[in-house]
Amino acid sequence: MTNQLIWEIIGYAGSALVLVSLLMTSIVKLRVINAIGCVVFSTYAFVIHSIPTALMNVALFVIDVFFLIKILSDKADFSCVNTSVSDPIVNHFCEQFSTDISQYFDLSQMQSADRVVVIFDNETVAGLLAGKSEGNRLKLIIDYTTQQYRDCKVGPYIYDVLSNSFNELVYAGTNEKHVPYCLKMGFEKVNGEYIKTFA
Repeated sequence: MTNQLIWEIIGYAGSALVLVSLLMTSIVKLRVINAIGCVVFSTYAFVIHSIPTALMNVALFVIDVFFLIKILSDKADFSCVNTSVSDPIVNHFCEQFSTDISQYFDLSQMQSADRVVVIFDNETVAGLLAGKSEGNRLKLIIDYTTQQYRDCKVGPYIYDVLSNSFNELVYAGTNEKHVPYCLKMGFEKVNGEYIKTFA
């Protein structure tokens, strides 16, 4: 394999990363993958002496890094409201996001929830948490945030709020898609359940 072919492959890989980044629903993932693609493609552009292309990708990389720092450092103004499963806002939210929620949680269990919390970022609904109280434990039925808030701080915020009422949060669902999030948020697997204990 010649050096020219290797660099062409690297160039195609950089282009592919930039294109794939545009398919991301998470803004953070979009920025990270786009930044990596820009680094790869600008390196290729410098090697083939396409300076305008290289400089454009360097500029895009700087923009990506700027917005990543801004996203990760900005403090969202979260608040929450305790409500019930019969609340029209809860019903509307579940209907509006039913397709996405159903990928992670069983909406049919919603009626058994006795603790329902709607989470806001200023005036925007950012997420919904619903669970069933079992003494000092809250068994989570839905722990959902909209796509634009999945890389923010909704989880730590709402868990901190719930720590005032419960000693443990429990996720006993069988959907493996939610497990990585649980582990990231400090849940530990115990006897088939994922448990977050508050000190």
